[in-house]
Amino acid sequence: MALRRPRRPSVVPGNAPAAPGRSPVRPIHLPAPQANVPRHLQLQEFPTQPQCSPNRVAVFLVNVLWILIGMVGGLLILAIYLYIGDLLAPGSRTLGMDLGGLSMREATTMLDQNWQQRSIRLEVDSDERTETKLETLGIQLEAAETVRALHAQARTRAGITALLQGNPQEIAPILHRDREMAASNLRAIVAQFEIPAVDARVEIVEGRAITVDPMVGRRVDVDATVDLLMSRLSMVINEGRLPLVVASVQPLTTNADLAEIAAQINRLLVTPLSIELYDPINNQSIPWNILPQIWAEWLVIDLHPVDGTPFHWAMDPSRVKRYLDQETGALGQGRYVQLDAAVSALNQAVSRGDYNVELRVYHRQRTHIVQPGETLSSIAWEYGMPYPWLEAANPNVAGGIFAGQSLTIPSLDQLLPLPVVRNKRIVVSLSQQRMWAYENGGLKWDWPVSTGIESSPTSPGVFQIQSHEENAYAGNWDLWMPSFLGIYRPVPHVDFMNGFHGFPTRDGANLLWTQNLGRPVTFGCILLSSDNAALLFNWAEKGVIVEVRR
Repeated sequence: MALRRPRRPSVVPGNAPAAPGRSPVRPIHLPAPQANVPRHLQLQEFPTQPQCSPNRVAVFLVNVLWILIGMVGGLLILAIYLYIGDLLAPGSRTLGMDLGGLSMREATTMLDQNWQQRSIRLEVDSDERTETKLETLGIQLEAAETVRALHAQARTRAGITALLQGNPQEIAPILHRDREMAASNLRAIVAQFEIPAVDARVEIVEGRAITVDPMVGRRVDVDATVDLLMSRLSMVINEGRLPLVVASVQPLTTNADLAEIAAQINRLLVTPLSIELYDPINNQSIPWNILPQIWAEWLVIDLHPVDGTPFHWAMDPSRVKRYLDQETGALGQGRYVQLDAAVSALNQAVSRGDYNVELRVYHRQRTHIVQPGETLSSIAWEYGMPYPWLEAANPNVAGGIFAGQSLTIPSLDQLLPLPVVRNKRIVVSLSQQRMWAYENGGLKWDWPVSTGIESSPTSPGVFQIQSHEENAYAGNWDLWMPSFLGIYRPVPHVDFMNGFHGFPTRDGANLLWTQNLGRPVTFGCILLSSDNAALLFNWAEKGVIVEVRR
C-alpha cells in the first residue's frame, strides 16, 4: 500500500504571531495511526525543544564575569606596574630607541652607551666631510634625567591613555648645551676645510715675469655654524650631519695691481749675467755667460716688503748655489766657489745694474801618498808651501814619514788670506834669480833678486802682499830691512814673515849684500836693490799676488 505525503499544516486561526526575529511555531497535525500498517513504517511524532535553555544562560553569565575579573586584574596590574615599579612602560621611546620594559638603571645605561657611539658628520659638501662626537660639539645627554622623564610621562593621564590606545610614548632627550666648547672645538676641527685666499702674484716663467691669477679662498664661519647647531639640534641629531656655514675670502691683490711690477722685473731680465771665475793660484780666468732665461729662475719676488715699497726681488740662495755647485764641479782639481759670497756678489751686481761679476776660485785640501825617498821638505816644495805648514797639518809625522803614508796637503788658499788684487801680479824665479812685476797684463819691471840660501831657502808657492814696514827688524839675524813687504809666514801662526826688502843694515851702519844680487844670499827673504824695493813698496798694495816659482 503506498504512503501519501502529509499535507502542510496550516496556521490555526486566532494564534498570536511569533516574536520578532523568530520563526512562528505552527502546530503539526499528524494523521492517526493507520490500521494495517506496520509500526516501523508508520510516521512518528518528534517533540519540539525550546530555543534557549537555562544552562546556556548560566554559562554565558559566567564567561562575562571572568572577562570582567580579567579586566579589573589587568588594570590592577597596570596600576601596580605604573605607580609602584621602576620599569618603563611599553612603547617608551627617545632618540629612536625603544626602552619599554627596561628598568630605569638599564635604560640609563643603554641610553648612555648609544650616545657615546653616535657620530655627527661635519660637511661642506658630499666630498668634504669628517666625523666627530656630539660631546665634542658641546652637546651632552642627561641620560638619567631623560629616563626619569620617560618614567613620569607614562604615569600622566595622557600617558595612560596613549598606553591603553597602544600608542608609543616618545619624548625628546634632555640635553646640556655648551656653546663655548662647541665653538672652541669646531675651530680646531674645521681648519681642514678652510682654503686661504691666494693673491695675484708675479712668477718667472721661461725667463719672463708674468702675473698669476688670484684665487678666492674659503673660511668656516664658526659662530654661524654653532648658531645652526643650537637652533636645529633635533635635525642634526636625527640626520647625523651638521652642514658647515662657509664664507668666501677675497684675495688682496689682483693681476691689474701687479702688471707694472712685472714690467719692471722684465726690464731687469734683458741682459745675460757675465761671471768670471778667477783662480789666483793658477792665474786662470774662466768666463761664464748665463742667459736671462737661466738666471731669471733664481729670482724671488717679495710683493709685500716691510719697508712699504711696491716690491723687492732677490736671488734665491738655494737656486744659485745649486747652479753654481753643478757648474764648478766641472772645474776639477778640487776647485770650488764660496757659494754664500757668490750669491751676495750676484745680488749686489744686478741691483746696481752691473751684470759683470767676478768670483774667486778656491782649492780644497788634498791627500798625498808618500813615495820612497820623499821627505817632508821635498813634498812641501813640490806642492808649493813652507814645510812647517805641511808639518802642522800632519801632527803624526813628528817621528818622520814612511813610504805609503797618507798625508794631508792643506789648501793653498790658506796662504792667501786677503782679497786678491786682480790687476797686479809679481812673479819670482828661484832658478833665474829674477823678478817680474805685471800690471793690467803688461810687464812693468824686470829686476834681479837674491833669494834664500840652501839652509834657509825661500819657499816656492803662491803668496800675497800682507804687510808693509818701512824698516823691519829681524831679531834672529840682527838685520834692519828697508821697504819690507811681508808675503808669507814660514811657520803658521807665528808673527814672523818672509818678504821683499832692500839692502839690509846691521848695527845701523854696515850695509850688507850690495854685491850679491842675482844669487841666493838671504835667510828666506827676497832681496832687491834698495831703490827697486822702495818702488815696489809703494806700488804693491795688500792682496797683490806673489808667485814664487822653482
